[in-house]
Amino acid sequence: MSGRADGDVFEVTPDPWLSDIVEPYIDMVRLRVLDAAALLVKGDFRSIRRFAHNTKGTGGGYGLPELTRRATELERAAIAADVVAVDRALASMDAYLAAVRIVSPDQTAA
Repeated sequence: MSGRADGDVFEVTPDPWLSDIVEPYIDMVRLRVLDAAALLVKGDFRSIRRFAHNTKGTGGGYGLPELTRRATELERAAIAADVVAVDRALASMDAYLAAVRIVSPDQTAA
C-alpha cells in the first residue's frame, strides 16, 4: 500500500487484496464521523472516544496512516472532553476522507 498527498488530494494505492474494500471502509467512516458529530451535541465523549480509538486501530490496516493520525487527535480531544477540539478533529477527519482518491497500481505515475 502506498500513498501520496498532492495539495488537497490524498492518493492511496491499496494492496490488490484490499482494493475492493478500502472505498466502502472510507464511506463507512465518513458516516461514523457524522454520527460522532451528533454525539458531540449530546456531550457523549465516551462514544466519540470509542469511535476514535477503533478508527485509530483500523485506519492503518486499510493503509490510511493519516486517518490513524487524525483519529488519534480525536481520541485525545474526546478524553479531554474538549468540545472545540473534538469538533475540529471531526472536521479534519471528514476533510481528509473526502480528499482520499483510490488509485490502482497501474494508474500510479512511473
